[in-house]
Amino acid sequence: MTGGYNGEPVIAVFDLDRTITTHATYTPWLLRFLGRHPLRLIGAPVMLGAVVAFVLRLISRKALKEVMLKIVEIGRAHV
Repeated sequence: MTGGYNGEPVIAVFDLDRTITTHATYTPWLLRFLGRHPLRLIGAPVMLGAVVAFVLRLISRKALKEVMLKIVEIGRAHV
């Protein structure tokens, strides 16, 4: 993935289960990513549905994160 300063490669690291960090890293990354790629917000209704399902305990936290990552992947060029 490129997009850093001067077209340098960029690596995003987030700790989904907080084994490395003491604070959330995924949600801040997701919000920043969606802010930089607003067309991906087309999946917002699906994300909202997944959040509601999670709050109602219909899906696990793992399943919620899987839905979010799949939404983020929409439109991404696979190299």
